[in-house]
Amino acid sequence: MNENLGYEFWQRVDEKKGNLTVTQICKDLNLKYNRIRDNRSENRLPNIEDLIRIADYLHTDVNYLLTGRESFCNSPEVEYVRTNPQARALIRAIMRDEHLLEALSLVIESFEKTENKNKNKIS
Repeated sequence: MNENLGYEFWQRVDEKKGNLTVTQICKDLNLKYNRIRDNRSENRLPNIEDLIRIADYLHTDVNYLLTGRESFCNSPEVEYVRTNPQARALIRAIMRDEHLLEALSLVIESFEKTENKNKNKIS
């Protein structure tokens, strides 16, 4: 196991918790403060149940707290599709039709090439 994993986890918790104290988080989640304090001071990860509860409380995902990488599932794009019935219907239609899926892939590929060219011009 990566020796820095616990340290990095607690650094990300600090980043996400803002002005909240660990004491307040433990109180709100009914976690044992001494256990969390010991985990934190010894750079150990909390148990999986506590880890999940902390991530939920901080409105982030476990993947981010463990790796520093945002999960695509929490992206603004996914949230838009989740909350927009027309977007969901469009995605379903595209997924059912291989020709539409192929066309969309070409559009995305073209868009990415154009976006990269524009980035290179700016640099």
